Parts: sequence; structure tokens; C-alpha cells
Amino acid sequence: MSFGRGSKGKMNLSQIFLVPHSSMLYGSLFSMIAAYLISYFSLRKKKMGNEALFLSLGSLASGIWLYELVYHYAYGSTLSQFLLDAQRIDISGTTGGVFPLAWAIIMILLPFAGYKWMSVNWFFIGATVAGFSFFVLWILVGFPQFDHVDWSSAWTNYKQVIPIPEQSRLVVAFVLNSLSKILVCAPALLFFPSKKVQLIRRRNQHTVAETIPVEVPPSTLSKKK
Repeated sequence: MSFGRGSKGKMNLSQIFLVPHSSMLYGSLFSMIAAYLISYFSLRKKKMGNEALFLSLGSLASGIWLYELVYHYAYGSTLSQFLLDAQRIDISGTTGGVFPLAWAIIMILLPFAGYKWMSVNWFFIGATVAGFSFFVLWILVGFPQFDHVDWSSAWTNYKQVIPIPEQSRLVVAFVLNSLSKILVCAPALLFFPSKKVQLIRRRNQHTVAETIPVEVPPSTLSKKK
């Protein structure tokens, strides 16, 4: 895959966006590393022990399957196909056009085993909104794929709402595919410490401390008299 004018001006986009000797995007690699580290250090900051390791792995798996679910249904799906997907539990991924929806939901729910340490915060909201926004933009330009650049033009369910030049389809496919990977970090960010939540808890603690009546020993009252 190349981009540019003339043989001298060509630039191999795969060298920029893909990990060497693989078909994995740098965006995928960075998002997975970030998802694990965010959840792990957030949980360690909350004084968790070895449980942080397993919840972090669960957050990583949750983010990956959340992205796969959104990516799969971004192609469009009929109700009958959706119901067929819901009946399948399989770890082999998409096979025969059937997506393992039930398995994906189970994997997405894994980190909720640590729901006591979760809180909805602005970082989670920002990553979720950004991830879905990139998907919407990706669909509006025809949902081009870097491994099948002409796929969307032959896909009858999609029409380019935002037209882009044919020579730009490949770079747009790489860029939007990479940027949308921020959605992988969304479940991990539920463990991210939220200053707003901490402030509310501290205020509540002070309020409770002020309202609790203090019992005075009878001997102290008699001395005062």
C-alpha cells in the first residue's frame, strides 16, 4: 500500500500505522497497553493488592470486545441476523458471518466484578463519546478499510454522506481506524480516580462526623455542677 505522487514521492502507509511484520495497528497496540496500565495503577492507588492484576486484565478484555462489537455492527445488521448472533457463544470470533454476541457481552461485563471501585467520571465519558464519534465519522465517509479500500464502495448499505477523494480513502481508513481505538480504554477508565467523587465523599464524611451526637460520661456532668 502506498500513498503519494510518483515513485519517488511514495510513502508506505503500512510502515507508519502498522506494527512491523504484523497487521496490527499502532493504535490498537497503544490502546491495549493504555487500557491495562490505566486500570492497574488506578486500582493500586485505591490500595488493592493482587486483585488489581486480574481486574486490569478483565478491563483490557472488556475494551477489546466492546470495540469488536461496535465495529461488527457498524457494518449494519438485520434483526434476524442480530437474533442469530445473540444465540451464539463462541470464543473463535466472527465465523460464517455470525458474531458471538452473547460471548462479547460476557467479556464486556468482566471488569464489573470490581464495581465497588468504579465511578463514572469525565475521562470515561470523554473516551466513550470520542470513540463513538470517530465511528460515526468513519461511517459517514463510507467506512473505508485499509485492508479492503474498495470494500465500502461495493457495500450497498453504505453511501458516502461526506464524500472524500478516492486517493485519500486509504489514509482516511488508517487514521479513523486508529483514532476509534480510544474506545478500548473506556472500561478501564471506570476505575480512574475521580476528584469530584472523592470530594463528595469527604464532604459527606465531615457532615456525618458533625451530626453524630457525642455521649458525655455522667461523672463529667456531675463535676461541672
